[in-house]
This record gives sequence, structure tokens and C-alpha cells, in this order.
Amino acid sequence: MGEIELFNAGKLINLIEHLKKDVNTKKISYEQSTDGTEKIKAAGYDGNTMIGKSSPSGIKSMNFITVPSNPTKEERNNLMQELKNNHKLSQDEIGFVLDTSQPTVSRSLRKKR
Repeated sequence: MGEIELFNAGKLINLIEHLKKDVNTKKISYEQSTDGTEKIKAAGYDGNTMIGKSSPSGIKSMNFITVPSNPTKEERNNLMQELKNNHKLSQDEIGFVLDTSQPTVSRSLRKKR
């Protein structure tokens, strides 16, 4: 089973285990909020990131994001703006995609206003 099939089947634990075995997986994050919403994020060494969300009511979404590798600081800051404005990612998600911290994303976005 691939990532999409595991995600759609609602087997996030199996998806996490699958991603842990993938040699391309650099980091994985799993969160469950108090309302039961689940979020999984996985980033690969190839610059690809997957963000999946599942709500208690059964709505599921999965986004695949690829960003340029080794951007300059200016390019990274521009990517942050684009991911926020055009792709509606949260600061935490932007940090995960660009392999930086949420406070760094916050500072960069504040400077760009």
C-alpha cells in the first residue's frame, strides 16, 4: 500500500510505520488535537513534503509540497511568503517544509509586511 492508500484507509499508524522504513524520509511529525483532528507531516531528503490532515467528521486532505533545495536566505523568505499566502500553510507547517523553526518563520513574515 502506498502513502495515499494508507492515509485514505485511516491507518495513520501504518502510514507512519511505512514512512519510517522509507530511506528517503528525513523527518516525521504526528499530532492529535483535543478535538480529535490528526495531522501527519513527513519530509524527504529529496525536498518533498507531505502534510495530511484528518478531522473527526471524516474529512481528509493530503498536500504534497516540493520546494527548491538550498535556497538563499532571501529565496527562503520569499518561499515563506508564498507558502503562507498562496498555499495557506501555517507557520509551523512552513517551518517543517523549509526545515526551519516556527519562530524563524514568524520573524521573516513579520519583516515582509
